[in-house]
Amino acid sequence: MVDFERELGRIEKEAARLRQAVAQIDAKFANPSFAERAKPEVVESEKERRQELADKLARLEAQVGALRT
Repeated sequence: MVDFERELGRIEKEAARLRQAVAQIDAKFANPSFAERAKPEVVESEKERRQELADKLARLEAQVGALRT
């Protein structure tokens, strides 16, 4: 049997962690010297990582919505 409140708390905690990680990457890109000084493969890697994190965050937010209904 699933404890929905506990599961909801776990998902929300993970979503908060992902939001923070996305914000950190966004802060890197907000710094003009990051894109200028970083190697192109590092910039591309960070873009891909941000997209993966944002996708996972969207899935978790959908789960939260489903659990709350």
